[in-house]
Amino acid sequence: MIHTDELGIPDQPQCWQDILWPLAGQPAMPTSATLYEELCWENPDIDVGEQLLKAFHYMIDRWDQPGEAKNVVIFLKKWMSLNQKNAQQAARYFPKEAPKPAGGQ
Repeated sequence: MIHTDELGIPDQPQCWQDILWPLAGQPAMPTSATLYEELCWENPDIDVGEQLLKAFHYMIDRWDQPGEAKNVVIFLKKWMSLNQKNAQQAARYFPKEAPKPAGGQ
């Protein structure tokens, strides 16, 4: 578990803009708008802001220590990719709209 209080990082961010990602040997990294936009572009079927909050809590609860900046970004991209895949599978098996019958009727 990463102790956010020791690093001076808020442990309950309210939105993705408030997240400070703990880094090994460096000041905490805020989530840049560029990274956010890239994640949204690559993962259109998920709420990226909500998933960033979930990924942050997962990280501070499960990681033993902060990682390097590049590893945090890799973690976020994999997290989003997995959730995008899950959203696509859910949409395939549980469509929001009933399929239209063949023949246009």
